[in-house]
Amino acid sequence: MADTYGPIFTIKLGTKKALVINNWEMAKECFTTNDIVVSSRPRLVAIDHLSYNKALIGFAPFGSYWREMRKITTSAFLSSHRIDLLSHVLVSIVQDSIKELFNVWSSAKKEHSYGFVLVELKQWPGEITFNIVRQCCIDHSDQQSEKTQSDGFAKGSRCLWILQKTALQVS
Repeated sequence: MADTYGPIFTIKLGTKKALVINNWEMAKECFTTNDIVVSSRPRLVAIDHLSYNKALIGFAPFGSYWREMRKITTSAFLSSHRIDLLSHVLVSIVQDSIKELFNVWSSAKKEHSYGFVLVELKQWPGEITFNIVRQCCIDHSDQQSEKTQSDGFAKGSRCLWILQKTALQVS
């Protein structure tokens, strides 16, 4: 495609356009000189409303505000001292998840005579990550009430809950 269209061109991947750069000098220039222009996020009205006019770091446009917020969050949440203090939380969440996975296996094994069980692991890493973020950063644990909620409501409320709590911490 580079021979036909040149060293830089766009392609359409579904509904989104993607920029393809086939020259390392141009790629280096994009990520050093023009990094803010290349790394911008799409402008959506929903993002403005949900993120309090892009005040949340995940939705903030790249620039001085984003760099400062990244420094603050990295030093507050990802420092080696903080990770050492919260290592027991990480261990307990992973242990609970493995126990839950074992319970799924053992209950399915009782129903079938063979020892192999097909387990869906697509959402498992996301659940572990969500629980770790919730307990470490937001310092809130309410796992039992979450289990009683319906799946659709729980997923939607989790997203809004995280957005609200992080917005309160940022402001």
